[in-house]
Amino acid sequence: MIYYPFGLNDPFSDSSRAPQRRWAAEEEARRRKIKAAEVARRRAEQEMYYRLRAAQEQEEEVRRQQEYLLELEQEWQRQERARLLRQRQREEEQRQSYEAARLHQERVEAEERRRAQQRSKKFRTIEDDFDEDNETEFQVVRGPDGRLYQVRNPAFQQRMNRLQQREEEPQPEFQLVRGPDGRVYRVNKQNKKKQTKPLSVDTTIDQKENFSSKAREIPIVQGSTMDIDPEIDNITTIATNTKKDMKSKNGKKKKKKITVIVEDASDSEYEDEFKSPWRNRRPSPGEWMEPVEHFQ
Repeated sequence: MIYYPFGLNDPFSDSSRAPQRRWAAEEEARRRKIKAAEVARRRAEQEMYYRLRAAQEQEEEVRRQQEYLLELEQEWQRQERARLLRQRQREEEQRQSYEAARLHQERVEAEERRRAQQRSKKFRTIEDDFDEDNETEFQVVRGPDGRLYQVRNPAFQQRMNRLQQREEEPQPEFQLVRGPDGRVYRVNKQNKKKQTKPLSVDTTIDQKENFSSKAREIPIVQGSTMDIDPEIDNITTIATNTKKDMKSKNGKKKKKKITVIVEDASDSEYEDEFKSPWRNRRPSPGEWMEPVEHFQ
């Protein structure tokens, strides 16, 4: 063992160990300080991380809520559009059904009006025929002296005249002749007979005046191209109408006069007693006869 005097150079002495202790203490304090700073830094980083994570989670929650609200709004809009579309479809169907019903009603009403017009026309025709058939030859009217007279019915006479004219109306007769152009025509014989009559002085003058413009006139009723041997090669006629000339000269039509004969008719003029208007019209004793203004 080596001994140092007065303990000056002894490395293991308290005086020689003091700086080391201080250095060690300082080093320990520095390490602790560094460690505390590291812990604080880590703690701050952890806190920052947690804060950022919380903020991100909050933002994500807000985003999810916004997306959910947006989806809800889109779903509501889709449902609203579907509802409006269904409503428009129902309105269109109702309009079409109403239009179809209206058209059907109009067709039914038009058909009813047409049937009513046909029925009324048929009834009017039946009534007219019935009135014409029920027209009698005589009518019973009251005269100015208060007595009843039997007069002729002019409507009955007119109807009889019309029937007689229909019966006496001749049927037209036609004849095939060949015209100047070589074609075959069907000519009314009655018109031909009228044309072959001798012309009067007036018609002769008219003939001379119109001869230049109408030299060859043929009353053509119906033309054909049949090849038939001609009986008459050339026909030169001038159409005249004496009735029209007479009407043009007179200028006015003659009015028909209807004469009504009033006579005192008795019961003996009726062959059938049951058709007599005087039947069952005689008053009983002590009673007055009811006045008869008009009886058919």
